[in-house]
Formats: sequence, structure tokens, C-alpha cells
Amino acid sequence: MIKHNLNTQPNHSRGGSISKKRVTPGAYGILCLQNRKFYIGSSGDIEIRIADHLAKLRTNRLTDLPRLQNDWNRFGESAFTIARFPCAPQHRKHLEQQLIASLQTLEYQRG
Repeated sequence: MIKHNLNTQPNHSRGGSISKKRVTPGAYGILCLQNRKFYIGSSGDIEIRIADHLAKLRTNRLTDLPRLQNDWNRFGESAFTIARFPCAPQHRKHLEQQLIASLQTLEYQRG
């Protein structure tokens, strides 16, 4: 597991242009530290997916995950952290399901 803060910035080369970024398949978790609720997902490129979620959360547009958006609005960005679980592309869905089951994120109180 790789934990990071919420700052997801593009990679820049010395000349100021955006360099090619390596694709990172895997699963990820968005954790609200205030209520300990998890959102778990997976993607062929978790960095792009996380950046998309964060952009929508910051502008109150994550309509497909209303509980996550409500918690974000209630507690603020500083109450969240991101966990990344890189893996081979063919294993990402299985890893996502394992995380959902072990963290019980389908339970209303858990995520």
C-alpha cells in the first residue's frame, strides 16, 4: 500500500512541459479520517482516476458518490487521505473486491 496526501500534481520536465507519465493500474481507497469511512475503487490508471475524483469533490460535482461528496463537504479536504494499491492490470478488480470485503465498505456505516 502506498499512502499519499491529496496533492496530485502532473510530472514536469526541466523545460516546463508535461513529461510522459507511467500508467499505474491498481486499486485505491479514499478514507475520511473523521468518520473512518472508506471508498474503494480500481482503475487501469489509479493516478488519473484519483485526480478525477478529487477534481469533482473539490467542485461539489461527485454526484455518483453522494455519501463521499457529503462527507467531503462536511469535514473538508484535510479530513481525507488516499491509499494506493498498485498491482498488475489483470488483478485490479480482484484486489478491489478483496479490499471491499475486508474493509466492509458495502456496510452503510463503513463506507
